[in-house]
Amino acid sequence: MGKLMGATGEPNYTYTKGVLRYNGRIVVGHDGNLRTQLVKSIHDSYVGGHAGILNTYKRLKTSFYWFGIMTMVKKAVEECNVCRQAKA
Repeated sequence: MGKLMGATGEPNYTYTKGVLRYNGRIVVGHDGNLRTQLVKSIHDSYVGGHAGILNTYKRLKTSFYWFGIMTMVKKAVEECNVCRQAKA
């Protein structure tokens, strides 16, 4: 397993079998479409879907990492028609 040193000198990143991880979570690159699909998949799932911003974020961050993940989750949940209807 290859380790990459972070700015502080701590090995936060690993690179194994072509997968970059940050603290064990898969790093998702700048592909906005992939990020959107991941958020939508977690938020819309039949098991625990449409559970709000915090729960969607918690489920997503257990496996994936990218800078701005919370902002993206918040925007997606706020724009979700199912969530808006349930809230009203």
